[in-house]
Parts: sequence; C-alpha cells; structure tokens
Amino acid sequence: MRPAGPIRRSAFAACQMRAAQPAPAGMPRRARSRYTHPMSRIDTFEAMLARGPDNEMLRFSLGNAYLAEDRPSEAGKHLARAVELKPDYSAAWKQLGRALAASGEPNAALEAFESGRRAAESNGDKQTAKEIAVFSRRVRRQLAEQEPPGSP
Repeated sequence: MRPAGPIRRSAFAACQMRAAQPAPAGMPRRARSRYTHPMSRIDTFEAMLARGPDNEMLRFSLGNAYLAEDRPSEAGKHLARAVELKPDYSAAWKQLGRALAASGEPNAALEAFESGRRAAESNGDKQTAKEIAVFSRRVRRQLAEQEPPGSP
C-alpha cells in the first residue's frame, strides 16, 4: 500500500531533481553517484527520438528542454513538428510562439499564438488560452516599441 501524500515521481524525474542538488558532504561515493545524471534532458529525448516512433509529446518535451536551455531556434523546430503531428495541441502552439518570439520572429510568433488560442478554445483549455493572450500582448507591445516614431 502506498503511503498517503504527494504523488510519487518517476525515477527519471527524481534523478533530475537530485542532479540539480549538490551531493551532501560526507556522503559515501556509491550513494553520491545518484546525484549526477550522465545525460541531459535534451540528450535523453534525442536518444528517445532516434530509437522510437516520432510523436507530438516527445517533440513537445524536446522543444521545452531546448527552451529551458535558452536555445529557441532548436526548440522551434521540434515544437513546429509537434503541432504538425497534432494541430489541436494548444500547449505546443503556446511554446512554439514563445520560441519564435525568442528567436526574433514576432510576426510568426503572433500567428502561432493565434493558432494556439483557437486550439485552446476548441479544446476548452481556458488556462492555456489566458497564457497565450498574455504572451501575445507582450509580443505586440515589443512590436509597437520597435516601430519608428511617426509611422502609422
């Protein structure tokens, strides 16, 4: 019987959490090895992609990992593939818009946000629709600041 409390994390998630923490001082070498994960999240997901079938969740996870590493152009490629595989994947559209905005493509980001908004509304995903609205406002504000004074 599982104890009451928070949901158990997967072994991979637990390993990732430990890898982010330094090993406690005085810990035996054998126990210390679990605090260092040999592969990064990107390496893990790339290996999964090379091994198995291509799917939208794997592409979404890989795109998020690249975004977390501040590599938006690589993230955009995988997130674009995720929405190609599943066009109503609103979370992937949101992240694709963020990646495009970070890559310096604000107009493409706005298009992705609009597609994501439509997908979120059709899925009934109100939280994602709100987040998309916030991100698209930021991009529009950046575009307005870039326009030279006196332009229409």
